[in-house]
Amino acid sequence: PKASGTVANIFIHGYSAGHDLQDRRLLVSSIPASLQNCVNIFAFWPSSHFAHADSSSFGLLAVFSRLYPPARPVGAVVFVSGRVAHFARIRSRAEDMGKVLMEQLQEYLFKKHPHVTSVNLIGHSLGGRLVVSALKSRTDPLGHGLAIDDVLLMAAAVEVTPSNAAQMASRINGRL
Repeated sequence: PKASGTVANIFIHGYSAGHDLQDRRLLVSSIPASLQNCVNIFAFWPSSHFAHADSSSFGLLAVFSRLYPPARPVGAVVFVSGRVAHFARIRSRAEDMGKVLMEQLQEYLFKKHPHVTSVNLIGHSLGGRLVVSALKSRTDPLGHGLAIDDVLLMAAAVEVTPSNAAQMASRINGRL
């Protein structure tokens, strides 16, 4: 509530984070004390959780384990492949969320923090993939709309080639 300034720090979590209120509170409490007087925003997105599995994955594992114990390894393979497919869906979701991030962020800041004119983006893991997607899909030229100052990618779950990095750097005012 006491935060002020024209720059906001936008934190974007990765996979298996921000999935419940307790985890969100833990993430918010981890913002360094040196940033406590800044406008700090956690951009929570539906990243899911590694423990979330659909009922068919658990059902198949249970069936294999009960009916034919020697087939347990097959059930485990089915379960793991379901987890891999789940992660691929969430990875794709991160990219889709990145495509709408700046528009939604600009709308939110206009309503809640109208004094903010630029942002620093901090993304971890799949949150880094979301940030990269946002930068790649950004179409408004620098100086129009919400400006992006610095971008920090921490263990980003995305490959960034030198040409990608140059393209993204041209869309921000600060450092990548």
